[in-house]
Amino acid sequence: MRWLLLCTATAVCMASVTVRVVVRDSTGEPVVGARVLLERSHWGGYTDQTGQLELRNVAAGQYRLRVSAMGFAAVVQELRLVRDTVVVVVLQGQPLELAPVQVEAQRSPIEQGIQPVMNIGVRELDQHRGQTVAGLLERLPGTAALTTGPAIAKPVVRGFVGERLLVLSDELPIQGQQWGAEHAPELDPMLVEQVELLRGAAVVQYGPEAIGGVLRFRPLPLPQEPGRRLELRLEGASASRMGALGIWTEGRERFAPLSWRLLVSARRSGDVATPRYWLANTAAQQLNGDGAVGYLWESGQARLRAQLYDAQIGVFAGMHIGNLSDLERAFSAPVPLVQRPFSYAIEPPFQHVQHRLLEVSAEQQIAAMSWRFLLGWQQNHRREYDRHYGSRPAYDVTLTTWSLRSQLQWVAAAGTFALIAEAQRQGNVSSGAERLLPNFRAYRAGLALQGTWLPQPWELQLGVRVDGAWLQIWRPTLQGWSSARHHWAGVAAFAAIARHWREQTLRWSLVRGWRPPSPVELYAYGVHHGAATFEIGSPELAPEQFWMGELDYGFHSGAWHVDIAAFVYAFPSFIQQVPAPPPTLTIRGAFPTFRYEAIPALLAGSDVLLQWELAPQLRVEAVGTVLWGRQQHGGADTVATLYALPAPRAELRAHWHLPQLWKLEAPFVEPRVTLVARSATTPRDYAPAPKGYAIAALTLGTELNTAAGHFLLSLEVRNLFNRAYRDYLSRLRYFADEPGRDVQVRLVYRLR
Repeated sequence: MRWLLLCTATAVCMASVTVRVVVRDSTGEPVVGARVLLERSHWGGYTDQTGQLELRNVAAGQYRLRVSAMGFAAVVQELRLVRDTVVVVVLQGQPLELAPVQVEAQRSPIEQGIQPVMNIGVRELDQHRGQTVAGLLERLPGTAALTTGPAIAKPVVRGFVGERLLVLSDELPIQGQQWGAEHAPELDPMLVEQVELLRGAAVVQYGPEAIGGVLRFRPLPLPQEPGRRLELRLEGASASRMGALGIWTEGRERFAPLSWRLLVSARRSGDVATPRYWLANTAAQQLNGDGAVGYLWESGQARLRAQLYDAQIGVFAGMHIGNLSDLERAFSAPVPLVQRPFSYAIEPPFQHVQHRLLEVSAEQQIAAMSWRFLLGWQQNHRREYDRHYGSRPAYDVTLTTWSLRSQLQWVAAAGTFALIAEAQRQGNVSSGAERLLPNFRAYRAGLALQGTWLPQPWELQLGVRVDGAWLQIWRPTLQGWSSARHHWAGVAAFAAIARHWREQTLRWSLVRGWRPPSPVELYAYGVHHGAATFEIGSPELAPEQFWMGELDYGFHSGAWHVDIAAFVYAFPSFIQQVPAPPPTLTIRGAFPTFRYEAIPALLAGSDVLLQWELAPQLRVEAVGTVLWGRQQHGGADTVATLYALPAPRAELRAHWHLPQLWKLEAPFVEPRVTLVARSATTPRDYAPAPKGYAIAALTLGTELNTAAGHFLLSLEVRNLFNRAYRDYLSRLRYFADEPGRDVQVRLVYRLR
């Protein structure tokens, strides 16, 4: 027990190795966009501009590596992974057969480009999947979640959330009502096979919505070999008595170059338990699906993908208060004013969200040039119900989005270059009993150019982007409809340089960007039932402008992996939603008032990832994030902390990989401790920031191979000691505690 606590207090646990795949052609030049698949671990991805791809958290063992690229013969190698490994693959224009090899190399100091992509693989996701996609990110430094109950969580990266953080479903940005604090990404975590996080260059590659970065939730590549595969996933959680079922099947036909995949999932949970009471009306249910068909030819491929998300989520009943005196009492009460026994029932207030997505994509390779095309259609239908309207939605809005993206990439003697063109059209129609958001039509178009040069040991990347945005809104008045128009234009630029010294890398980057205000920031006025707030916009808001500088240091040896990043954002005009007391009393109750305003702001911080391999079977890890933000009101003498800024936090993990037990393969134990400091109380807030806290968790897992198939089993206990606490990023912190001890069980069965 003493040894277990020592490991927990030291750092983090990973039962895995890191594999870096370097792909070159016969002349030694990097192959960009090569498809890499570690078949027996169900891990895969594409090489970057330097011809490299890093696969993390892969369990030691025997694997089959397959590398293919348009215009080259595929290469298949048998690998025996014992420790962190670098594999160099040379693709030829002629078929090349390689004998099986055994690789036991040390990790190479080669880095994955100037702006590396942080990722979480399928094996780690299978061990730690939660109820929301934001919960998948908790293992990455600099990430957090803005929550409105256990079933609603929005990803936060370095303090940025919503319309400053672009979320991709594979390659297509998810276009829902991102402005709402309780409007989570319309994506089921059971359908996600890999998570990627890109920062820095994201504003040039993806536009103004990527100030904080780009989160990509993606499936594995469609299968390339003939055959079919079936997988069954089961999940359960004790705190909400949740049960989830997922069925995943994929294959490739022998009679035609067609690959396909189909995923279907269902989830149901009841009211969530805290250490002292149930959170009334926090039940949820979902039915989701994703399907794709791909056609491959010698130098390209095309794909058609469809996705459906359908969720009903209860809103905590203790947030909806009848009068001002009860609201003030609720802010200071140790327990919620509304308490009920456990139930699976979903009653008003609740939200019903349906999101439909259709995507057509294609790519073509011609010599050293490649072209990618993406056309997407999405429709987001959100209905929010209040007790006063019964079966009629208080808020009913439909957002329809068309997206077009074209990327041309070519390799020249001087480096690698990309030209990106994007266009988007949105239409929003409100038809509920109330109109918090006006009807609007919006257009956006952007053009970007970026290049990467690799004069070893240096790396240099530059990019520039121009965007234009147009917005027209319609609001009902006593005389009919009133209309207003806006148009904005802006430039984003990015520059980065990196230097490598054996096991060390130093990167520096500078970003200049902008973001136009959203319709809700301009024109919101009324009760937002899902968040239980009264929101007020400001039509005079101007676009945000910002500068960002970042310095990264990396050290990677056989036993140590260190990544430290320090960054600063300067906003001459920062648009934020802040408390604006006093609360607003309406015929439907009393609600905290929040107003959108623009102020000068400065945000700085640091992300740290430390990883130490104490022994071949034991690894410890520490992940930490510190953020500091200041805003200015009125004159220079009025300076205060930014509202809703994540508190300093650290997570310490230890992963002990046990020897094989009977037929149980790769068993492991992973204790971890999360430490969160107290946030600074911001001016005009309705309640002081909650105290800091420390909570423990424990994960056990193993694998079992049988004649019938392969099983992955994991058991995770969150909030191990059932501690009562409140989190600053939870909108429930004004009224209730966070969930108590939660025992989560996961089973993945892969049919042979």
